[in-house]
Amino acid sequence: MFITVMFGAGCWELVNIWCSLGTLTAHLRQRCKVPPDATIALLAEDGHLVNLVEGLEEGPSPAPPMQERGTYVLVQIISKWGPRFAPPCSDVGM
Repeated sequence: MFITVMFGAGCWELVNIWCSLGTLTAHLRQRCKVPPDATIALLAEDGHLVNLVEGLEEGPSPAPPMQERGTYVLVQIISKWGPRFAPPCSDVGM
């Protein structure tokens, strides 16, 4: 069972997901040149996020369920509390 993982500008990797979560994550980190301290996930075409870190602390576990032959985008999670942003216009006191 394979999926396509897109990353960078026009880069993609065909990945066999019939492996442990640790193996899948390590392979993606190496092939996509992701820093070891980065929190990563896969974003599916339908918008759901597949977290690649949640099961790692509990020991060996299978990869999370994913759509066979699906296409996913590798994303880095910056903050687990949601994106941080400043509003484009700060009208304080109005």
